[in-house]
Amino acid sequence: NNESFGIDPKKDLDPNSKQQLLEQEAKQLHAKIAFLQKCSRARVALDEADQYSLQASTGSRKSVMMSSANQLDEAIRAVKLARQDFQSSENTRSSHSDGDCNSDGDMSASDQKVARAILYSIEDQIRRKVSDLSSKAMSIIDSCIVITSNSISICEGPVNAGGVTFSADGSGNALHDSTNVESSSEH
Repeated sequence: NNESFGIDPKKDLDPNSKQQLLEQEAKQLHAKIAFLQKCSRARVALDEADQYSLQASTGSRKSVMMSSANQLDEAIRAVKLARQDFQSSENTRSSHSDGDCNSDGDMSASDQKVARAILYSIEDQIRRKVSDLSSKAMSIIDSCIVITSNSISICEGPVNAGGVTFSADGSGNALHDSTNVESSSEH
């Protein structure tokens, strides 16, 4: 896109001006590539978090949920770095009174519009995935803890298989139901 770099093909430029424009274009392309690489890292991390979430329905929930959360953290870090690059570019562009893209590492208005849309899309996906992961974690916690009027049961998963149940008898003694071990609380 010749207009985003201020090149008018109808004008003849001296070699020094051409060289300066090419150097400026190279810096701008480098900034765009760095931004897109960070966005790409965020997308890859989101895709990996999706893969772990799919595994959670068939396998070990604890390790899969942790891996999914770690990938979401990676996506958040990558998109935060991309947002910083974008804001830096926006600030540089707005500091020029003519609004042209003539600063090193600066993006044109159309490039900024595309970059903004990319960031919003990734940030929206991260918000949804964080919400989904939080809901799944709460569901697992809810399925593992059962509270009744006289006991609290903690199991390893949604099905109470070999879990630990603590209850209090009328005298205030705590009973460990799953192994029939009694311990009293003497203070």
